[in-house]
Amino acid sequence: MLQNKPLSLTAQFSRLLLVSGIAALILFALLRWGGGLLLEKYFVESGFQARINDARMTNLQEYVNKNNLQAKDGMQLTQWVKKQPLILLEVYRNNILLYNSKAPGEWPMEENELEVPYYEWQSYYQISFADVTAEVLVYADDTYRWFLYLTLAALLLACLVFLLIFLQGCRKIVKYIGQLCREIQALEGGDLNTSITLQGHNELTQLAQSLDSMRLAFKEQREQETALFQTHQQMITEMSHDLRTPLTTLQIYTDILRLQKYEPDQLVDYLNKIDAKAAQIKQLADNIFAYSLATNRQYVEHNIKNDSK
Repeated sequence: MLQNKPLSLTAQFSRLLLVSGIAALILFALLRWGGGLLLEKYFVESGFQARINDARMTNLQEYVNKNNLQAKDGMQLTQWVKKQPLILLEVYRNNILLYNSKAPGEWPMEENELEVPYYEWQSYYQISFADVTAEVLVYADDTYRWFLYLTLAALLLACLVFLLIFLQGCRKIVKYIGQLCREIQALEGGDLNTSITLQGHNELTQLAQSLDSMRLAFKEQREQETALFQTHQQMITEMSHDLRTPLTTLQIYTDILRLQKYEPDQLVDYLNKIDAKAAQIKQLADNIFAYSLATNRQYVEHNIKNDSK
């Protein structure tokens, strides 16, 4: 019998989804947070962004030289900036802003006299234009793509863990269903001694319990029918023996009369004995008939009782 309140398969699958989701979220947070710290430490210690900016400014200098650009050629600078991923470029000469890639059309470079303070913590690059040598300041974050890759990898691993945990939980249920199928097939084949496995506390467990109860009822019915059959056979054997004795005696008396091996005054005595044995045989035959009726009635009542269960 079940000890605890049954848990439905729907609730069981919902709990499995919840556990899988929590495990996946925890893994995602750990990978994203821990991996982010490691990436950030690597970028800071290795000067990753500075190396990329150096290479980018070298490319800009080559572009300026190739096209013989002047510092006021904002349209050509904008064409170069569009080929760079997510950067902000500013061009200064004597702390006066000559070009800003964020709003290149708003700067009348030859008339702009807005002086911008010089920040030592920023990296300025000297770019030689055709007319002047200007200071170029570039704002870029080329590390974002690696953090994006980290996020995607953490998300992929979290989804994988979610599927593994969920499928492992489903595998237990499917395995139990397969076990029940094998035990039901054994039951169909007539094996009533193998019990149905009870596992878990859900609808499948209730089904297994009902099947096991049915198995026990069939087993009990078979045992009762076997016992009834054996009793019937034993009774028939005993009655056959009881019939054989008076029949043998009756045959002896009839042989005596047929062969006329008797005295005249013994004839009536032998006839009386023959009548007595015939009456005894008739009584045994009536007993056999009555027993047969009682056995059939008991068998019918037994079947009706089992059907009502």
